[in-house]
Amino acid sequence: MIGDRKSYIALGGIVMAIFAGELLSRQVISRRAVSVVSSVPPVELLAPVVAGPPANPKRLPAGFSPLGDGQLSGKSTLTIENGTEYDALVKVMMLVDGKPSMVRNFYVLAQSNWAEEKMPAGSYILRFAQGLDWDAGTRKFTYHPTFGESVPFELAEREWTERVEGRLHRKTTFDQKRITLHKVPHGNFPTEPIDEARFAR
Repeated sequence: MIGDRKSYIALGGIVMAIFAGELLSRQVISRRAVSVVSSVPPVELLAPVVAGPPANPKRLPAGFSPLGDGQLSGKSTLTIENGTEYDALVKVMMLVDGKPSMVRNFYVLAQSNWAEEKMPAGSYILRFAQGLDWDAGTRKFTYHPTFGESVPFELAEREWTERVEGRLHRKTTFDQKRITLHKVPHGNFPTEPIDEARFAR
């Protein structure tokens, strides 16, 4: 019986040793696995590449009217100053019963001015698109297009007659208005951004 008890004790010791060996082996494997995972370098997220302006953007001649000719029935002059780095297509909209109707449209190059003559008298707003690289097919800017609208303004004409040395002479006065598309310190002609759908109307 004593011999059998010793055998059982020895066998139990062997089983415990095997169990302890398995635990130690699992711990070693687990540590190795952790060390392998920790050695992987972190993934860097790359920022998206933003395309710059085209090297040779397509442009229209200054004053060109891509949306068709307009009315040439007045005496006033409207000068548009474009001090921005983008070209502009300007639509001059006459307010008829409060509804805008296009009277003129013309192209103004960046950092330049354009004077539109023979403007009829009336109440107006401007709608304008700015950008670079004009597409003649879609009649749009392909690079950085933005759209804006001005507050209403007036172009007025006045006619009267005067007697000079016994003869009647007809006199006429008319407006010569200048509007800037760029921001001007202490300016009094605000504009607001609009969407493309409103510009197209």
